[in-house]
Amino acid sequence: MFCGDPMEKDKLKVETVSALLEGERIFASSGYAHVKVTRGGEEIMLRLPIKSNGVDEYMEKLAELAPAPPVVQKMVKKDSDEGRAMGLAADGPVQMFDLTDEAYMEKLKAHNQDFIWRVVIFALAMEFKTKTGQPVDDFETKKAILKSNGITWAHATQINADVQQLTAFDREREDFLSGNASG
Repeated sequence: MFCGDPMEKDKLKVETVSALLEGERIFASSGYAHVKVTRGGEEIMLRLPIKSNGVDEYMEKLAELAPAPPVVQKMVKKDSDEGRAMGLAADGPVQMFDLTDEAYMEKLKAHNQDFIWRVVIFALAMEFKTKTGQPVDDFETKKAILKSNGITWAHATQINADVQQLTAFDREREDFLSGNASG
């Protein structure tokens, strides 16, 4: 997915970089997320300014907050798939993460949804204001403003995808450049 003007994706400007100057920020990227809305039966594409700068670092910090699955002790036979994968020499008890624990799965789902909302809000390069025009800085109020404007989960995931693609070539171009072209 290309995050600039969809009609301009094959007209990328090429710059050769032969030196890097500290603080120059040549890798800073900005562009637009495109989301579809329908008003009065008419389909409209909203163009929302986004940035990539700092997103990776922010995502790394958020990932550290992910819940850990509980550890359980389980009897594993050396000849089972699990035992062979672990290289067990004998049957015995093994401590393993329980990725099927319902409480863990609920916490992980909540974390993943919060993760997407936080990345979207961090990457949107726009002002958030209250009804009275006061600037907003905190996450929860920004999220409430987005929701009061009718944003859907589909919109949020589309914005997140556009942010991720802001500095990546589309899949076809990546495959061509890597030598793995399918056509």
